Amino acid sequence: MQPLALGAPLLTIMAHSCGVNSLHVIKVPEGQYLVASGSDDGSIHICLLEVALGKGEAAAGTCLQILERVSRPCAHAAHVTGIRVLRPDLLLSASVDQRLTLWRWGPGGLVPLSTTFFHVPDLAELDCWEVAEAGGELRYYCVLCGQGLEMLCGTAPSEPSPLEAPQEWGRCATHPSPCLSWEGTLHLGSAHHCSPCPQPAH
Repeated sequence: MQPLALGAPLLTIMAHSCGVNSLHVIKVPEGQYLVASGSDDGSIHICLLEVALGKGEAAAGTCLQILERVSRPCAHAAHVTGIRVLRPDLLLSASVDQRLTLWRWGPGGLVPLSTTFFHVPDLAELDCWEVAEAGGELRYYCVLCGQGLEMLCGTAPSEPSPLEAPQEWGRCATHPSPCLSWEGTLHLGSAHHCSPCPQPAH
């Protein structure tokens, strides 16, 4: 099988000083794409792209345009190995430093809302999904994988109105403490916590 010839890249963005370990892309309602990445250097980068598809024979082809971009150096104390965009204004990142951090992206850049310590060493991957409750509330489930597995579930703050001040975004209207509220965890043993294998009898 021959490798696919990709040709020249349409756009190159210098986002990190080291390798990229985590990447997540979502399509936002306006037909644009939100690209979030985490790196070995502990930084997080977010880029909002607009994709213009060429039409007709006279078109120059597909064009990518950067609408917004923001970086957060030293977001974590170690490699960022997991990143997920929950919605256009909320982002989760996880690192080998065993911290799971919720970020708000708004006019003030990336603002940390809460940090939760997890118990999985050598984190390799993060995945999240949402489930709509009967009352309309969204519940988020988060799985962290490395030398073991941990799952958390919780609720996130409602989307802020355009008139809200950025410094108020970190708090729910009905809760005085910063959201995201993790309500429970599930742990599966890692290699560091396994009982030693029984030795065969001689």
